[in-house]
Amino acid sequence: MKKTVLAMIVAGLCSLNLSAGELEDNIKKFERDDIFKFCSGNSSQKNKDMCYETLDFFAKKYSKECDDNIAQSCFGMGEIIIMANEDIDSNFDINIKFDEEYFKYFEKSCELNYWQGCLFLGLRYSNLAHDAKDKKIRSEFNKKSKYFFGKACKLEGDGLSCSRK
Repeated sequence: MKKTVLAMIVAGLCSLNLSAGELEDNIKKFERDDIFKFCSGNSSQKNKDMCYETLDFFAKKYSKECDDNIAQSCFGMGEIIIMANEDIDSNFDINIKFDEEYFKYFEKSCELNYWQGCLFLGLRYSNLAHDAKDKKIRSEFNKKSKYFFGKACKLEGDGLSCSRK
């Protein structure tokens, strides 16, 4: 039901001739994660077009806000890049291909003390270390993983990041 309502709202927003400010005000009413979940589960071309328009809106917004050092927007921009690379059809998965573009945004979110960005990087580097065949590379990824888990733990205080540092 929630997906249906969200689809109707997104469709309505995208079909209206709203100014960027009006569109932004309407989109702000919804959780970013709800839109990402909606986009990851829909395969019709009409729904994909709506998702691409919505994600394009957020990409522009988050890119600008990240340039202004808003950590959550840097994290959101990294998520958008992942979704774009996954073609929106598959669910978010931590085991995705190494891509410097999204790493840049997650690293900036972590530098700006957003613990979720640090946790994501810790998990990602941990997976890269696990998959690395070369011992030197594995060691480098393990160091980075521990660094990011440690920073996430320091910022968050408990949880997965503290158990992995």
